[in-house]
Amino acid sequence: MPIRAFAITAALLLTAPAFAQTPPAERQVSVSAIPGIVAAGAQWKTVWSGADDADGIVGTSDGSAIFAQREVNRVRKVDADGKTSVVVENTDSAGSLAIDYQGRIVGVLRDHPAVAILSPEHKLLTDNYYGAKFQGAADLVVEKRGGMYITESRRTPWPSVYYLAPDGKMFSFGDGMRANGIALSPDEKTLYISNRDNIVIVELRPDGTGSNNRHESEKLHGQGVNADGMTVDAAGRVYVSTQTGVQILSPDGKFIGEIPSPRVVTSVAFSGPDKKMLFVITRGSKTPDGAESKLPTARTVYAIPMIAQGYLGRAK
Repeated sequence: MPIRAFAITAALLLTAPAFAQTPPAERQVSVSAIPGIVAAGAQWKTVWSGADDADGIVGTSDGSAIFAQREVNRVRKVDADGKTSVVVENTDSAGSLAIDYQGRIVGVLRDHPAVAILSPEHKLLTDNYYGAKFQGAADLVVEKRGGMYITESRRTPWPSVYYLAPDGKMFSFGDGMRANGIALSPDEKTLYISNRDNIVIVELRPDGTGSNNRHESEKLHGQGVNADGMTVDAAGRVYVSTQTGVQILSPDGKFIGEIPSPRVVTSVAFSGPDKKMLFVITRGSKTPDGAESKLPTARTVYAIPMIAQGYLGRAK
């Protein structure tokens, strides 16, 4: 029988945004200084845009970033100068990515919800929790010992979070969270899980499973921000994708500030030289003639120089 963790307090699940709608237009933003994090006047730079969707951005060891393109079944790589290449084909609808400590690209598959190694081989890791099939695998983050944490966005009645241990055993953190984006502290003792307008913070046991020591962060700023993808920096601060920009929290969940973005942010990662560039995936893009794309799958990847440094010990 599987060991069940505590049940996290249930919360009503808000209806997800209608991704079939035309993405909002690019907006003008001004970046204010956040001491030790970003300089005043820092500029977002477009490094990629297209109509084929993008999600799950992760930094690479050479200062570039990779992201998943579900609709065309590929993983694309982009650097801060906008140079791009395709690094994996036939991904079986991967929609979010991680790079493990062996250098393998791991992804969550969206059309047939599962978690799989995508490169250098394609290998299914799991598509169920002790026989209960995933209904909407969303995001993941890996740990040093070889395990990984997975969010499952459509579990009935609420989304869930799981730990897949190196030996294949699984642990459930319980239902009750929006459970989309997920991040791990640099020391791998704390797990961060997006929960609509805040972040659930779970202290982990030495074996990687969840403890009863958990709390919620301060509420994110703005109405209907819908926390999405996340990453951490070298100081353990948490960077959260939202509709208004990248919001930054202290390791214990206190709001620090926000870097406003030109579009709605869905995924965020550190990369670039010395991992001091922040990459984001956003909804919407411009067509070659400069008009706003009306395609719901249109996406733009921006990058901005940072004072803060991403965590060097892990890709995400």
